[in-house]
Amino acid sequence: MRITNRKRLHRLFLLITIFYLIPICCFSKNIGLIGEDLFDHSGVVLTVNEYKREAFLGGLRAQGPRDQIHLNVTLVNTGKGNHTINPLEDFFIEINTPFTPSPDSNKTATIETFQLFPTMQTRINLFFIVDASQKSVPSLFFKINDNLIKVICDTQAEKAIKDGSSISLEEAIQVARVLLDAEKYDDAKRILLGALIQDSGNPYVLMMLSRIEEAQYEPETAASYLERIQPSRIENAVDAYAFATMAMKLEYPHIAINILQEFFNKGELNNEQKLLLARAYYSEEMFREAEFVLLPLISSGTADKLAHFTMGNVFNRKGDLNRAIHQWEMAIDIDTQYAEAYFNIGVAYFKKQDVERAREYWRKVLVVNPDSETLRAAEDALKATQF
Repeated sequence: MRITNRKRLHRLFLLITIFYLIPICCFSKNIGLIGEDLFDHSGVVLTVNEYKREAFLGGLRAQGPRDQIHLNVTLVNTGKGNHTINPLEDFFIEINTPFTPSPDSNKTATIETFQLFPTMQTRINLFFIVDASQKSVPSLFFKINDNLIKVICDTQAEKAIKDGSSISLEEAIQVARVLLDAEKYDDAKRILLGALIQDSGNPYVLMMLSRIEEAQYEPETAASYLERIQPSRIENAVDAYAFATMAMKLEYPHIAINILQEFFNKGELNNEQKLLLARAYYSEEMFREAEFVLLPLISSGTADKLAHFTMGNVFNRKGDLNRAIHQWEMAIDIDTQYAEAYFNIGVAYFKKQDVERAREYWRKVLVVNPDSETLRAAEDALKATQF
């Protein structure tokens, strides 16, 4: 093989990296608060005019304490098409779990299917019987044209938007979470900066400010807030994991290590949290520390494919190609479509000067539905090793 081809393949080794968990947001546009007009692409406009929650006195005692939520909603059709609305199927409320609409004792609930014609405006009443123990902020969902409109039903949010300085630190954190869910970043940021004056080291305020900066494409500022978090002020490993995940998303693994390491030393991390710490160690080229975290997971038989993949990467960076290949093969045993593991095995065999075996694994990449980057890398590797 020519030297130029070897150089080309060496550049492909840079693809031997670990995955980062990316939070998924399913509702990126049609999200709002009580009193706001929310639009569907077809021209349907939804507005929640009123929200009320009170104890529900009916029902069976065996069901436990129940609350009744009442929502008054306006629907307007500004488009050209006609829409059939079934309140009992097209609406639901989600707190910790979802709840569908119910009739009410006064028979004022809108439960019959109706037509929403162009230029038509109508008000409907929705009632939901929910578990009284579920105290999280409810969200109303409206299904229209295979789309979901989401209204976060928090009566504190409107007040806080108008006067964020008048609320306590705990209220500011709660309202800011609602505003973040509604993607009202400027309002949330103003409230959180006020909260930061009350407690400059509050990890939850700093975390939300980091989320806002990341959403507004300011990763360095986002990281600066995370760096100010003191692990001793984080209440539990679950919260620490959330903070560390954000740090990894921003590509600041040293911050993730700083946040998680203390909880690991105290034995408070679960396997998923340990894996995130190992990935952070790997990213910082702290291979001995990554191996120290990963080996017990793998030895216990509880490791998932990402743990084996990361362990393979560690052995690869340490020059132990045989053990690296073994770990990547174990990842493939768990997920036979694991394109990155196939690719890395090919790279390892190429390093071992077994070009035909390397090409065999790169060809496997082409048939297991890889992402575009891995597909392109495998195709380039195969072209570079043609004789």
